[in-house]
Amino acid sequence: MARMLACDSARVDVVTGADGQLLDVGRSTRSIPSAITRALWLRDGGCRVPGCGRKRHLHGHHIQAWAEGGPTRLANLVLVCPGHHRMIHEGGLSVEVRADKIMFIDQRGHTILAAPPRVGSDQELEALERFLREADLHIDASTTTPKWDGRPMNLSDTLDWMFIADTTRAVRTRVEATN
Repeated sequence: MARMLACDSARVDVVTGADGQLLDVGRSTRSIPSAITRALWLRDGGCRVPGCGRKRHLHGHHIQAWAEGGPTRLANLVLVCPGHHRMIHEGGLSVEVRADKIMFIDQRGHTILAAPPRVGSDQELEALERFLREADLHIDASTTTPKWDGRPMNLSDTLDWMFIADTTRAVRTRVEATN
Protein backbone atom coordinates (compact mmCIF):
# COMPACT_ATOMS: atom_id res chain seq x y z
CA MET A 1 0.00 0.00 0.00
CA ALA A 2 2.86 2.35 0.79
CA ARG A 3 4.24 1.90 -2.75
CA MET A 4 0.89 2.78 -4.29
CA LEU A 5 0.66 5.94 -2.17
CA ALA A 6 4.24 6.83 -3.06
CA CYS A 7 3.51 6.28 -6.75
CA ASP A 8 0.70 8.82 -6.68
CA SER A 9 2.32 11.36 -4.39
CA ALA A 10 4.97 14.02 -4.75
CA ARG A 11 8.25 14.35 -2.90
CA VAL A 12 10.11 17.51 -2.09
CA ASP A 13 13.79 17.11 -1.22
CA VAL A 14 14.87 19.41 1.59
CA VAL A 15 18.53 19.81 2.52
CA THR A 16 19.29 21.13 5.98
CA GLY A 17 22.52 21.95 7.73
CA ALA A 18 23.82 20.29 10.91
CA ASP A 19 21.98 22.79 13.10
CA GLY A 20 18.69 22.42 11.13
CA GLN A 21 18.91 25.55 8.98
CA LEU A 22 17.33 25.23 5.54
CA LEU A 23 20.01 24.92 2.84
CA ASP A 24 18.01 23.85 -0.22
CA VAL A 25 14.47 22.95 -1.17
CA GLY A 26 14.27 20.79 -4.27
CA ARG A 27 11.26 20.56 -6.53
CA SER A 28 8.79 17.73 -6.85
CA THR A 29 10.27 15.16 -9.20
CA ARG A 30 7.70 12.34 -9.21
CA SER A 31 5.01 14.27 -11.04
CA ILE A 32 5.23 13.76 -14.77
CA PRO A 33 5.81 17.06 -16.60
CA SER A 34 3.25 17.93 -19.29
CA ALA A 35 5.75 17.54 -22.16
CA ILE A 36 6.59 14.00 -21.05
CA THR A 37 2.88 13.27 -20.54
CA ARG A 38 2.16 14.29 -24.15
CA ALA A 39 5.02 12.10 -25.41
CA LEU A 40 3.76 9.21 -23.25
CA TRP A 41 0.25 9.48 -24.74
CA LEU A 42 1.68 9.68 -28.27
CA ARG A 43 3.86 6.62 -27.70
CA ASP A 44 1.37 4.43 -25.81
CA GLY A 45 -2.02 5.64 -27.04
CA GLY A 46 -3.83 3.70 -24.30
CA CYS A 47 -3.29 1.18 -21.54
CA ARG A 48 -0.24 -0.84 -22.58
CA VAL A 49 -1.30 -4.08 -20.90
CA PRO A 50 -1.90 -6.48 -23.80
CA GLY A 51 -5.58 -6.91 -24.55
CA CYS A 52 -6.79 -4.00 -22.40
CA GLY A 53 -7.48 -1.23 -24.90
CA ARG A 54 -8.67 1.41 -22.39
CA LYS A 55 -7.95 4.91 -23.60
CA ARG A 56 -9.41 7.14 -20.87
CA HIS A 57 -8.52 7.99 -17.27
CA LEU A 58 -5.06 6.43 -17.59
CA HIS A 59 -2.14 6.75 -15.19
CA GLY A 60 1.52 7.26 -15.97
CA HIS A 61 3.37 4.54 -14.05
CA HIS A 62 7.09 4.51 -13.21
CA ILE A 63 8.47 1.14 -14.38
CA GLN A 64 11.35 1.40 -11.92
CA ALA A 65 9.56 2.77 -8.86
CA TRP A 66 10.16 6.45 -8.25
CA ALA A 67 10.49 5.71 -4.53
CA GLU A 68 13.42 3.41 -5.40
CA GLY A 69 15.21 6.00 -7.52
CA GLY A 70 13.41 5.41 -10.82
CA PRO A 71 13.65 8.51 -13.00
CA THR A 72 10.68 10.45 -14.31
CA ARG A 73 11.55 10.11 -17.97
CA LEU A 74 9.71 8.61 -20.93
CA ALA A 75 11.85 5.44 -21.03
CA ASN A 76 10.82 4.67 -17.43
CA LEU A 77 7.09 5.39 -17.83
CA VAL A 78 4.12 3.48 -19.17
CA LEU A 79 0.41 4.29 -19.47
CA VAL A 80 -1.89 1.91 -17.60
CA CYS A 81 -5.57 1.99 -16.72
CA PRO A 82 -6.56 2.31 -13.04
CA GLY A 83 -7.34 -1.41 -12.72
CA HIS A 84 -3.98 -2.52 -14.09
CA HIS A 85 -2.19 0.18 -12.09
CA ARG A 86 -3.73 -1.27 -8.92
CA MET A 87 -2.74 -4.81 -10.00
CA ILE A 88 0.86 -3.66 -10.47
CA HIS A 89 0.96 -2.19 -6.97
CA GLU A 90 -0.82 -5.13 -5.34
CA GLY A 91 1.49 -7.75 -6.88
CA GLY A 92 -0.83 -9.29 -9.45
CA LEU A 93 1.12 -7.83 -12.34
CA SER A 94 4.62 -6.48 -12.88
CA VAL A 95 6.14 -4.41 -15.64
CA GLU A 96 9.72 -4.29 -16.86
CA VAL A 97 11.74 -3.33 -19.90
CA ARG A 98 13.47 -6.12 -21.84
CA ALA A 99 15.43 -5.35 -25.00
CA ASP A 100 13.83 -1.88 -25.15
CA LYS A 101 10.32 -3.40 -25.03
CA ILE A 102 7.83 -2.88 -22.23
CA MET A 103 6.74 -6.30 -20.94
CA PHE A 104 4.01 -7.22 -18.47
CA ILE A 105 4.43 -10.31 -16.31
CA ASP A 106 1.63 -12.06 -14.42
CA GLN A 107 2.00 -13.29 -10.85
CA ARG A 108 3.11 -16.75 -12.07
CA GLY A 109 6.04 -15.15 -13.91
CA HIS A 110 4.58 -15.57 -17.41
CA THR A 111 4.94 -12.76 -19.91
CA ILE A 112 1.56 -11.51 -21.09
CA LEU A 113 1.65 -11.69 -24.86
CA ALA A 114 -0.03 -9.26 -27.18
CA ALA A 115 -3.61 -10.09 -28.01
CA PRO A 116 -4.14 -11.32 -31.56
CA PRO A 117 -5.41 -8.72 -34.01
CA ARG A 118 -9.15 -8.39 -34.22
CA VAL A 119 -10.93 -10.07 -37.07
CA GLY A 120 -14.31 -9.28 -38.45
CA SER A 121 -14.17 -7.83 -41.93
CA ASP A 122 -17.45 -7.77 -43.84
CA GLN A 123 -16.20 -10.61 -46.06
CA GLU A 124 -15.38 -12.79 -43.05
CA LEU A 125 -18.77 -12.03 -41.50
CA GLU A 126 -20.59 -12.88 -44.73
CA ALA A 127 -18.65 -16.15 -45.03
CA LEU A 128 -19.55 -17.06 -41.44
CA GLU A 129 -23.23 -16.24 -41.99
CA ARG A 130 -23.25 -18.35 -45.17
CA PHE A 131 -21.59 -21.27 -43.34
CA LEU A 132 -24.15 -21.10 -40.51
CA ARG A 133 -27.07 -21.03 -42.98
CA GLU A 134 -25.69 -23.97 -44.95
CA ALA A 135 -25.07 -25.95 -41.76
CA ASP A 136 -28.58 -25.08 -40.55
CA LEU A 137 -27.13 -23.65 -37.34
CA HIS A 138 -29.14 -20.96 -35.61
CA ILE A 139 -27.25 -18.70 -33.23
CA ASP A 140 -29.12 -16.22 -31.08
CA ALA A 141 -28.81 -14.58 -27.66
CA SER A 142 -29.60 -17.84 -25.85
CA THR A 143 -27.18 -20.05 -27.81
CA THR A 144 -24.45 -19.86 -25.18
CA THR A 145 -26.79 -20.11 -22.20
CA PRO A 146 -25.74 -23.28 -20.40
CA LYS A 147 -28.25 -25.86 -19.27
CA TRP A 148 -25.94 -26.90 -16.43
CA ASP A 149 -27.67 -27.44 -13.11
CA GLY A 150 -24.56 -26.94 -10.97
CA ARG A 151 -23.59 -30.56 -10.37
CA PRO A 152 -19.90 -31.48 -10.80
CA MET A 153 -18.96 -32.66 -14.26
CA ASN A 154 -18.63 -36.41 -14.72
CA LEU A 155 -15.61 -36.91 -16.99
CA SER A 156 -16.68 -40.38 -18.13
CA ASP A 157 -20.15 -39.19 -19.18
CA THR A 158 -18.67 -36.14 -20.90
CA LEU A 159 -16.26 -38.26 -22.94
CA ASP A 160 -19.09 -40.66 -23.84
CA TRP A 161 -21.25 -37.78 -25.12
CA MET A 162 -18.32 -36.31 -27.06
CA PHE A 163 -17.70 -39.70 -28.69
CA ILE A 164 -21.39 -40.14 -29.52
CA ALA A 165 -21.59 -36.64 -31.00
CA ASP A 166 -18.44 -37.18 -33.06
CA THR A 167 -19.62 -40.60 -34.30
CA THR A 168 -23.07 -39.22 -35.18
CA ARG A 169 -21.49 -36.37 -37.12
CA ALA A 170 -19.20 -38.78 -39.00
CA VAL A 171 -22.11 -41.11 -39.89
CA ARG A 172 -24.27 -38.16 -40.99
CA THR A 173 -21.45 -36.91 -43.21
CA ARG A 174 -21.02 -40.35 -44.83
CA VAL A 175 -24.78 -40.72 -45.42
CA GLU A 176 -24.98 -37.25 -47.00
CA ALA A 177 -21.99 -38.04 -49.20
CA THR A 178 -23.62 -41.21 -50.57
CA ASN A 179 -26.94 -39.46 -51.35
